[in-house]
Amino acid sequence: MNRKKNIAIIIEQLDNFFYGPITKGAKMAAEELGINLFIIESGRIFSKEYYSKEKRYRDRMHVDFERNPLISYAATDGVDLVILGSGYFCNGSEISRKLMSRLSDKKKLVVADTFPGVPSIQYDNSKGIKEAVAYLVEEGNCRNILMFSGPEGNTDAEERLLAYREKMQEYGIEVDDNMIGYGDFSSGCVSEARKLLESNQDADAVICANDAMAQAVYRVLDEMDISIGKDILVTGFDNNPDSARMEPQLATVYADAVTLGYESVKVGSRMIDGEEFDRERVDTQFIPRASCGHEPYRDLLKLEKRKDIGVNSYFDINALSELIVSYIFTGILHDYQSECQRKLIEDSIQRIVARYFGNVVKRNTSEDIYTEMANVIERGGLEYIDPSRLFRVFDLLYKIYCARDLTMTGRTEMESLLSRIKKRVVELLTNKAEIVRKIDWDVNRKVTRFCIALMEMSGSLEKGCFKIIEALEKLDVMSAYLYLYDEPVKFKYGDEWSTPDVLYLKAYRNSEDGVVSVPRSKQRIKRDEITGNMYYTGRIPSSHEMISVFFDTWQFGVLLFDIPEEYQSVFDIVGYYISNVINGMIMRSREINERLIEDLRVEAEIEYIENAKEEAGFLRRREFVGMSESMMLSEDIGVMVITILDVGPLVLMNSRYGQTVVCEAITNCQRIFDELYPEESVKGYLGNGVFAAFSIVREIEDVPKKRVRLEKLTKEIFPETETFMSAYRYHEDLNINDLLYEPVEKLRDI
Repeated sequence: MNRKKNIAIIIEQLDNFFYGPITKGAKMAAEELGINLFIIESGRIFSKEYYSKEKRYRDRMHVDFERNPLISYAATDGVDLVILGSGYFCNGSEISRKLMSRLSDKKKLVVADTFPGVPSIQYDNSKGIKEAVAYLVEEGNCRNILMFSGPEGNTDAEERLLAYREKMQEYGIEVDDNMIGYGDFSSGCVSEARKLLESNQDADAVICANDAMAQAVYRVLDEMDISIGKDILVTGFDNNPDSARMEPQLATVYADAVTLGYESVKVGSRMIDGEEFDRERVDTQFIPRASCGHEPYRDLLKLEKRKDIGVNSYFDINALSELIVSYIFTGILHDYQSECQRKLIEDSIQRIVARYFGNVVKRNTSEDIYTEMANVIERGGLEYIDPSRLFRVFDLLYKIYCARDLTMTGRTEMESLLSRIKKRVVELLTNKAEIVRKIDWDVNRKVTRFCIALMEMSGSLEKGCFKIIEALEKLDVMSAYLYLYDEPVKFKYGDEWSTPDVLYLKAYRNSEDGVVSVPRSKQRIKRDEITGNMYYTGRIPSSHEMISVFFDTWQFGVLLFDIPEEYQSVFDIVGYYISNVINGMIMRSREINERLIEDLRVEAEIEYIENAKEEAGFLRRREFVGMSESMMLSEDIGVMVITILDVGPLVLMNSRYGQTVVCEAITNCQRIFDELYPEESVKGYLGNGVFAAFSIVREIEDVPKKRVRLEKLTKEIFPETETFMSAYRYHEDLNINDLLYEPVEKLRDI
C-alpha cells in the first residue's frame, strides 16, 4: 500500500471517562505504527425504540444530529477501517442497523460491544464479575447477592449478567428474576436502583454492571440509611476515577480503556493487511475496597497486638513487607511499568523493616533508606501508592517499634526517617497539585485568548478561515485543516448522515508549511479525498479529531485538528466558538436564512423563562421537532394533532407584569396540554411565548372534542391567548417545521 493507513474511530464523547482513555490508547498505537487516526465524536444518536424501553423521552432525549454527518466521512474511500467505539451503535437498534448498512463496504471493528458478523474487541467481562462474586461469597459470607445489570441488548451488560448467574450457580445459590434489576449504564438510573433494593431488603450485596450505576445504588442506600461496606456490600465495574473517590471507596472490576483503544488500532492495522479476525478479550481484575468490607489495615493491626513484642522479638521481613505494600499500593499490575514500581516500593519497605524489625546486621543506614525511598516515590512511585495509607502504616510501625525498643536513640532515628519521608511525599503532592493547577490555568488562559481572537475577526470569509487556523496556535494545535461547503446545507433529525460530494479546503496548518490560506482555484476537494489530498498526503502520520462546523440545523463544513490531550475538556467549547464565528461570517457575507436570526433571539430570552419552561417539561424547539418527527414515523399512526398556545412575548410580559405572572402562564400551558393529552405526547416551547404540543389521536372523533375543550380551558385561564389546533393524516411531504410556522385556525380536512 503506497499511502499510510487511515483508521477512523467513532466515539460518543471525547471528554468522557471511558471514551477519553480509549482515544488515548488508540493515539498511542497509531503513533507507534505510523497510522493516520481520525477521531469522530458523533454525540448521542439514540433511536426512538431504545428510548421507548427506558421511558425517558423528556429526561434524556439528546438528538445530536448536528455531528452525525461526520459519520459519512468514515464510509469514504479515504478510510481503510472503521472502529466503532460506542456500544450505542451496536445494541441491535434501528440506528445501529442503519449505521452498519452505511458502512457495509468498509472493514469494521467494534469496541466494547458486538454486532453480528463484525469483529470485536471487548473486556473479559466474565472473569471480572466471577471474581467479584467469589469475593462476596468467600470473603464477605454473602448469599443473597443482587445484580444491577445494564440495558438489555447491550453485549457487555448481558455477558456480565450471564457471568453472575453462572458463578452463583457454582456456589449453589439460586437466582430468581426479582434479584436482577436493569439500568442504563448511567448514574441517573436511581429509580431502577430503588426498585431493586426495596424489593430485596434482606440483600447482602449488590453487583453493579458499571461504576456509574453504583453511584445510583449509593444514593438509594444513603436515602434508606443503610451502611455500605457493613450492612450491605457493593461492587462496580470499570474502575473509573470516581470509584476511588466515592465514600466508602468502591470495590470494582478494573477494566483498562487505554488498553482497549490501543489494542483496537493494533488489531485494525492487521485487518487492513488482510488478517482474519473474530474476537479478542482485554483482561479484567477485581479490586476489593471498603464498599465490600475489604480492610487490609486490620491485618496490620494484628501485629500491634502480638504478645511476643519486645526487645528480642523479630518479624518475618518478607511477610511484613508484602503486607504493607499490599495495603499502600493502589496501582493495577497490568504492564511492566506497574510491576517494576511495585517491586521498587517493596524493596524500600523491606529495608525499613529489616533495619528496625529484623534480626539481621543493619547494613543500610537511615540515610541510605531515605535516599532510596525518596528516589522511588519521585520517579513515579507516587502514582501507585496511597499517601494517607503510607502515613498510617508509618505511625503504626513507629508505635510497634517503641513497644520493643526502649532506647531513645533508636526511637529518635526511626521517627526522623519516617518524618523525612512523609515530608518528601507532601512536597511532591504539593508540586503535583501546583502543576495540575498551572496546566488548568494555562488551558483556561489560552482558551480565553483563542476566543478573544475569534471575536475580533472581521473581513471576508477567506481571510477569516486563515485567522481561525492561525488562532488555533494559541491552543498548541500543530496541525489543522478547515474544509467548508460551497453552500451551507440544512440538516435535521432523520436525514441521511451525508455531506456534499465536494468540499473546499480554505486553510490549513502543519509543521512543514505553517499556516496556509489555499487559493480558491485549488480549494476544491472531493469528499473521499479529505484524508488523502495533496495537502495531507505524505505528511507525518498523526491523530486528528474531527469537528462538525454547524449552527442550529445548518452544516457549514468540517475541521480536522490535533488538539493536545489537556484540551480535551474544552473540545466542544472550541468547536462551538469556531462554528459561531464561521456562521457570523457567512451571515454577513451572504445574509442567508432568516430563521437563524429567530433562533438566536429565542436563545437570548432571559434565563428564568428557560428554567420555568424546562421545569414544566417543555422541550426546546429543536428537540420538540426531532421528537415529533420520530413519532410521525411510527406505524399505524392514526391522526396527528398539533396544538399551539400563543400567550404573547414572555419577555414583554415580564417587564410589564413581573416574573410571577410569566411563570404562572407557563404552568397553565402545561396544565392545559396535560389535560388535553393524557396519552403520550410531545410538548415544546417555540419561543416568543408560543407553546406547542404534538400527539397521535387514534379516534378521529376525539379531535373536535379536544378543540372545544382547548378553547374552554384557555379562555378560563387567560382570555387574550390565541389558540390553534390542526389535524393531519400522515403523508411524505409533511414537515413539522413548516406546520409550526403556518398554523391554521380551523381543523384541516382529513
